[in-house]
Amino acid sequence: MVRPEWRGRLCLSDLIGGPPQARDATQPALASELYFMFSADPDFTTEHILPLFREDPTANLAWNPYLHYPRYDDKLLAAGFLDGVFAEWDRLPDLGQSGLQRQFFGLTASIVSFAGITQAQRQELLNKSVLADSGAHAVDFAESVVRLISTDKIDGAELWNRWLREHLTARLNGLPRNPGPEELARWADAVPYLGSSLGEALGLLSGRDIGFGERFRVPVFPEGVLETSGPALAQHYAERIRNSVPGNHFCGYQVKRLVETLNDIPGGVSAAELALAANNSGFI
Repeated sequence: MVRPEWRGRLCLSDLIGGPPQARDATQPALASELYFMFSADPDFTTEHILPLFREDPTANLAWNPYLHYPRYDDKLLAAGFLDGVFAEWDRLPDLGQSGLQRQFFGLTASIVSFAGITQAQRQELLNKSVLADSGAHAVDFAESVVRLISTDKIDGAELWNRWLREHLTARLNGLPRNPGPEELARWADAVPYLGSSLGEALGLLSGRDIGFGERFRVPVFPEGVLETSGPALAQHYAERIRNSVPGNHFCGYQVKRLVETLNDIPGGVSAAELALAANNSGFI
């Protein structure tokens, strides 16, 4: 007699490998619950579900539902999910939705920041963020990292020391490929969230001709950062303004908001240089 728990496994195995109609319905349903399935039955998940994320014919059916609510842990990564993440960088156009790609970049940013992976594995993920599709995703990945470290309770200085300093240095030095101005602009957006490493980051970025690019948004400054680092930030943003050209209404509006934000800090962050740079560059 087949034990009840094995009977369920056999049914799922038959559906996963069954006729197209059953397979196309079952695979996405199981992939969407990858984290739960692995917690409940790691052996079955490793044998039958994780390969869906790695193999080209089934990858899109697996990644699309999973990325709506992505979850992972170190055990899942070590069981083969990390190999699926590596492989998916070369299939991102197949996702077909920028929202799902954004979820994937956020997942990768989380893995390189928090997962218990090796330095070599972290470096491979970072290299893929720059090299995949000839660098087409580098800007979006940088933006996702900034979105992550701007989240409350994330220690930006810790991530800076863990990997971001080394990666940004490599990007500024053109490794593993030369960065575009929009990518560097997005990395520069991380500065206010770097805590005790803010000054080091400013020194690294200064004199690099980094502007605002097309996607700049006024930061939601962490509590206390303008009181402690306001003048240095004002100088940093003034330099970026001088390296920018008013190209669209959105960017111009954000620069005006930035000047107003720094001028409105109680006790007075001296933003005269910032306002002068914005005026001379035609933003205000």
